Amino acid sequence: MLVVRFLGLTFALLFAVNRVSEANADDPAARQTVRQGYMVILRHRIQPGWRRQLLRNGPLPVFGSTRELGYFYSVLDLGTPTRSYSVIIDTGSTITYIPCKGCENCGKHQSERFDPDTSVTARRLLCGDPLCNCGSPSCMCVSNNQCYYKRAYAEGSVSEGYMLTDVLNFPDGQSPVNVVFGCVNGERGELYRQMADGLMGMGNNNNAFQSQLVANGVIDDVFSLCFGFPRNGVLLLGDVPLPEGTPPTVYTPLLHNTHLHFYNVRMEGIEVLGERLPLDAVIFERGYGTVLDSGTTFTYLPSVAFEAMSRAVGQFAEAKGLQRTSGADPQYNDICWSGAPDNFDDLDKVFPYAEFVFGGNVRLRLRPSRFLFLSRPAEYCLSIFDNGGSGTLIGTGTVQDILVTYDRRNNRVGFTDTSCVGLAEALAARANTTVPITPSSPPAFPPPPSPSQFPSPQPPVPHAKPPMMRKAPSPSSSSGHPHPHTHHKVHHHPSGAPLHKAHVLQRSHWLRLH
Repeated sequence: MLVVRFLGLTFALLFAVNRVSEANADDPAARQTVRQGYMVILRHRIQPGWRRQLLRNGPLPVFGSTRELGYFYSVLDLGTPTRSYSVIIDTGSTITYIPCKGCENCGKHQSERFDPDTSVTARRLLCGDPLCNCGSPSCMCVSNNQCYYKRAYAEGSVSEGYMLTDVLNFPDGQSPVNVVFGCVNGERGELYRQMADGLMGMGNNNNAFQSQLVANGVIDDVFSLCFGFPRNGVLLLGDVPLPEGTPPTVYTPLLHNTHLHFYNVRMEGIEVLGERLPLDAVIFERGYGTVLDSGTTFTYLPSVAFEAMSRAVGQFAEAKGLQRTSGADPQYNDICWSGAPDNFDDLDKVFPYAEFVFGGNVRLRLRPSRFLFLSRPAEYCLSIFDNGGSGTLIGTGTVQDILVTYDRRNNRVGFTDTSCVGLAEALAARANTTVPITPSSPPAFPPPPSPSQFPSPQPPVPHAKPPMMRKAPSPSSSSGHPHPHTHHKVHHHPSGAPLHKAHVLQRSHWLRLH
């Protein structure tokens, strides 16, 4: 009986292989599949294809710059009828919010405030709703049983409002999808003054913007950010196939169980001109570890690493005849050199290249434009700063013209060295659509008066340890320096205890841990 069953199964398999082989006689890949064993290899081969057919993907244009704005943003089309809102792209935050109609304490931003009462698809969330999820800190329950969020920051910035759900026009042109976001009815500080309407939280947790799309079966658990130099770029939602000719991607493992909501990687060292700096890799594990954060403008290193890298860069530059200076603005203790070419493309003649070395010997190559900023004509300053023992923070300036892929499905982060504006144009051409790659600058709104109950914050007194910070300069700033403001934010750990990071005198960013 066992022999008969075995022969029957054998003939059935042979019949299936023959049918598949005939049906795919002109398909070399299918013939190869049959030769290698139908039952196993074919299943392995077609399963990703089925997933791609079921899941969606699409690119969103990115605008902004490191120098002019200090942040990069995209535009979300929300509601029915659709309205467009600019949101800062922040992989260090986990909640998305935009200002809403009726907010008495909201600044003047780029767009008219969102009105949930005029969107036929909008729905305010009640406290018991499973979608009432704010991450950390948790949602609150306020009058009329409404789901409410609040984010408070030590320098005085606050965002708070009701949680609601509405539809998002997904960039593939198909049917809209549902997302949850905050409807701001109060803000102050830099949030009040920034030009962008709101913030898109793309952090590493389950209530972040992209995580909602994953949970709803819209996209695969992967997205990519490409911030161009000197400006603009593209955001890829889902597994977007890259155009032919795109340089190869290298991957380093994405670490888990290190720090909630962050994208942590293992940093193993720093090289300048191919020579490894004498650093113990354990220094990059201290504090919050090594974090990739699109909401931070510059890069912050542990003190020992910062000193070693700045010394190596300085020795090379000064050997090329450059003079060490303190920069254009006396209130900042910048490390600068004068006598350099005005053209960024010629900086490699007087400054070295560097490399950040990550787990798996993955190297992130830093040409001079990725670790310097122009202070004044012929003078450049380091855009990498001392972060004491708080951790290593890799900001947008270091990864400009690098496609950074956050692939949570495979627990890895990828780096592709490519022109971000060129990538956006290639994707637009492939889709036979027009993407506004080089729009005019956002409108320079006049500085709105701060409400009396929300006074404009003053820079805090500097402390010994520098923070994780981000830059979002006021549109009213007239300073030519790339960091004219100083701020210090605080968030709360899930336990309820505040997470404080000290202010550093040089910087102009917001500290933000969630």
